[in-house]
Amino acid sequence: MSQRYAVDSIIRSAEKREVVEQAGARAVVLSVEDDDAASFSNAFKGARAVVWSAGAGGKGGPERTRAVDHHGAVKVFDAVEQLEVASRPRVLVVSALGVRDTSKPPPAHWTDADKERMDKSYKALGAYCASLCATELTLQTPPSSRPTKISSRARAFAGRSCAVRPDHRAGLMEQLAD
Repeated sequence: MSQRYAVDSIIRSAEKREVVEQAGARAVVLSVEDDDAASFSNAFKGARAVVWSAGAGGKGGPERTRAVDHHGAVKVFDAVEQLEVASRPRVLVVSALGVRDTSKPPPAHWTDADKERMDKSYKALGAYCASLCATELTLQTPPSSRPTKISSRARAFAGRSCAVRPDHRAGLMEQLAD
C-alpha cells in the first residue's frame, strides 16, 4: 500500500477484512446493496479520492449486476455529493475498455477487428457492459436532467474513461492527482 496515504478499502463482507488489512489498508464494511448513501458519505469524510471499482462479478444475474455495477456506483457518487463542496474527494471510475452506447455507431477510429472484439464482449458480458455504460451516462447527464446529483469532479472525467488509450492513462492520472 501507499507510504504517502492511508488507504481505506470498503468491503461488503467482514470475511475479507484479514486480506485487506494484510495488504496494508483499513477495512470498512459497507454494502452498496444494503447501506445508504449517508453511510458511504460518512466513510468518505476526509478522503482525498474515491476509486469506484466494485462489481457484482457475474454473481446473481443481470438484476444484481445492475444493482451493484450501476445503482451502487450512483449511490457512491451521491454520497460524495453529500459532502461539503470544499471537502469532496476526487472520484475515479474504473470502467472497461470499449463500454459505449451500442444504439450509436462505434467510434470512427475503430477497426473492423475492434468492432468484432467489442461485439463479442457485449454478447458475453451484456448486463455488465450496459451497467457500466449507464454509470458513465449518469456522470455525463447534466444535474438538471437527472434525479441524482453527481460531483462535478466526477463528471469532468466521465466519457473519457473508455476512450483513454494506455499511453494516455498516466496523464489522466496526473490530472486526477492535481
